[in-house]
Amino acid sequence: MNPEEKEYDPAGLTGKLPAVLWNDGNITKISDTAAREEEIVLHLNDREYLHIVTSRDMLREFGAGFFIAAGIAKKIISVEVTDRDVFVEAEVFPGTGPREGFAPAEKKGHVDSDLLLAPAEIFAVRGALDDSGV
Repeated sequence: MNPEEKEYDPAGLTGKLPAVLWNDGNITKISDTAAREEEIVLHLNDREYLHIVTSRDMLREFGAGFFIAAGIAKKIISVEVTDRDVFVEAEVFPGTGPREGFAPAEKKGHVDSDLLLAPAEIFAVRGALDDSGV
């Protein structure tokens, strides 16, 4: 495969994408595997609840697990997936609803930039983060 080409697995969950490998000052164009994710919409009891970016694998389990793990649902009654929408019907705890910060995501598009960083600058920032305990 040409390092400039994209190639996706049959399930569409991962892809080989163009990348650049930097190793001791040597730059090589390579293909690297990355997860494919896209925006899906979670619905709870017939109301749009959350836009989130995730893999399309196991969306039924993701929808049910999200509301249980977040402490919103006591019991999952049903889960249906239609394209990018996950519809969860659940018995919820009193007083739960959409939370602040879970607004629909805005599509920002592609980022174009002329910013160039030397590898030493990137490693300096990484080192500073490592030292900070972040």
